[in-house]
Amino acid sequence: PAPVDTLFLGGGTPTRLSIEHLHRLFDLLDQWLPIRGSGELSVEANPEDITAELLGCLKSRGVNRISLGIQSFALPKLKMLERTHDRVTAGRAIEMAAAVIGNVSIDLIFAAPGETPDQWRDDVACALSLPINHLSTYSLTYEKGTQFWSRMRKGNLISVDEDDELRMYQDVRQMASNAGWEHYEISNFAKPSFRCRHNLAYWQGRGWYAMGPGAARFVEGRREVNHRSPTTYIRKVSDGQSPIAESESINNQQWACE
Repeated sequence: PAPVDTLFLGGGTPTRLSIEHLHRLFDLLDQWLPIRGSGELSVEANPEDITAELLGCLKSRGVNRISLGIQSFALPKLKMLERTHDRVTAGRAIEMAAAVIGNVSIDLIFAAPGETPDQWRDDVACALSLPINHLSTYSLTYEKGTQFWSRMRKGNLISVDEDDELRMYQDVRQMASNAGWEHYEISNFAKPSFRCRHNLAYWQGRGWYAMGPGAARFVEGRREVNHRSPTTYIRKVSDGQSPIAESESINNQQWACE
């Protein structure tokens, strides 16, 4: 067991687990990664997963921060991103989470194909009007091997002009600043005193543990990455073998550069 200051359940979909399995997961986390004192316990969720029962479960297990993968409030953009919620579902999820958990963060994506700076500003304005304390904004990237990459190569998706993409980034910085928010990381904005403590640990070069397929940990100067394939990861663990696929020591110069 290793006491920690922050704990983040990510991957976007931990809340797809049943309530029974969520309790089992939290029992394991309480045993192996007990949180010190007033630590930060964050859980990622999709807006369509939010129910009163789920929020009650999270609250009862000490979750004090929830991050919702909203991505957008505009239906055409959501459909293009292959998301199944809409503006009403997203707004309701945020308000319910704020009422129970209290500390809500959301993700938004900008520079989606066909998106204009005006449409992006509408997304940001909608986000800032809702009861959230933290906002992460990411420019849509086309990772090789993904469906978006294939669609772009076939000409089915056309990326946004670079000047418009830069304009969108500048717009969210200005709008968040005007609302009194702090731009404390490249992609992250927070109301005063609501910076994500877990994210800051990465930026400060502190160590962290990580569990699960593809998870990367940094402990005592060594970086290790687990096998990315869930089936390979499960087989390795079930057979009593190490699930680590990559491992390297980081010297002081590399640490300072990172």
